[in-house]
Amino acid sequence: MYNDINIQNDRFSASVITCDYIVIDDSGSMDDGVKDEAVRKGLKIIKNRLTSMEDTTSTRVSRVEFGGSISATDLVELESFDTEYYAGTSCTRLYDTVCYLKDQIFNLFDEYSIKKGYKLNINVIFLSDGYDVNSTMSKEDAIRSVAAIKEKTKASMLFYNIGNSAIDEARKLGFTVSSLDETEESILQFSEQISQKLVESSQSGTTIEALSKMMSSSSLATEEYKELMEQTTTNDPFKDLFEYV
Repeated sequence: MYNDINIQNDRFSASVITCDYIVIDDSGSMDDGVKDEAVRKGLKIIKNRLTSMEDTTSTRVSRVEFGGSISATDLVELESFDTEYYAGTSCTRLYDTVCYLKDQIFNLFDEYSIKKGYKLNINVIFLSDGYDVNSTMSKEDAIRSVAAIKEKTKASMLFYNIGNSAIDEARKLGFTVSSLDETEESILQFSEQISQKLVESSQSGTTIEALSKMMSSSSLATEEYKELMEQTTTNDPFKDLFEYV
């Protein structure tokens, strides 16, 4: 039986609550003296960046670890985020973890969004070097769980694969997938980048994926505008009389 993930200190002045789930593989393959040490350093980077925000009162973070078992902290205030990390367990129960998180996120959404009226801004970030091993839930269960989370809560579901062994599987599960090299440099770079994305998400009240789409649309619109201006000035016989910006 797994523990429930509750929100600690749930008195919020803002109407938007940002809930970040940092989900880390702690199986034996992560315990190689490189990945495990880099993850420890990376968690400190994430905490330092998040706690440096001007307003942290409406952001909570939970750390979930999975391997032979699944353990999770409550959604705590940023100063209470635990950065200790030790790998070395057997198995990689990825499917079980996804299904577990679906139940926890649904409970959270029902309590704070449906009953209390808050807007929940949810980011789920997986970091793993492998594919599923020994889950009791099936791949189909995990696929349905990812889809259900995204449909009901509009959460960002991100999967960062150290190496490339789980890229295809994570993509089939429904995650937005990225790969990292199996080096300390790559893992620390990920930590810097994801911490910045989490800060931007918290400050805007918008999920990482939604922000990314907005920025892409904005960039595309800007490029289209530039192309239109170039075509206009090229075909305009009075172009020398006006300054286009």
